[in-house]
Amino acid sequence: MARQFAIVAICIVLIAGVGGQAPSSPPTTTPAPPTTTTPPPAATPPPVSAPPPVTTSPPPATTAPPPATPPPVATPPPVATPPPVATPPPATPPPVASPLQQLLHPSQLLLQLLLHLLQLRFQLLLLRSQTLHLHLRWLARLPRPLMLLDRAPMGSLQGLPQIRMTRMEQARQFQAWYLDLFSFGL
Repeated sequence: MARQFAIVAICIVLIAGVGGQAPSSPPTTTPAPPTTTTPPPAATPPPVSAPPPVTTSPPPATTAPPPATPPPVATPPPVATPPPVATPPPATPPPVASPLQQLLHPSQLLLQLLLHLLQLRFQLLLLRSQTLHLHLRWLARLPRPLMLLDRAPMGSLQGLPQIRMTRMEQARQFQAWYLDLFSFGL
């Protein structure tokens, strides 16, 4: 602000000096009035005064000037606070794994799973064989042989004779039929 004021003041002085110049004609001078010089008044000698009386009293003790106060300690400018650090969201604890998952590698888990599947398959086959055994025992207890074809169906099979089977033959055919039926899923 003071700098701008100084610049403006210099500009005004320059403009005033340029605008206030006299024309190029020589200036006219007027004689200055004669000045009268008056001699300065004579200096009067100072009055003679009696010397001060001599006293034996000690000179008055001069008080020491008050001790200069130390300049105030310049406090450093306040430290700029660092920008707030974005706090990450609280970490969720990892899901608790079962003891089996804690001890086994994924490949070991896969092997364990395959082993369980094989065990289930074996149990299923065992169950099927027990079921087949029960069916065979049921067939063995039948009172008379069953007829595979009681009557020939109407049509082209009319001339076929009736087929009678013994219990052993029925059991064998039922076993083959049962194994064919359930081996499809194996």
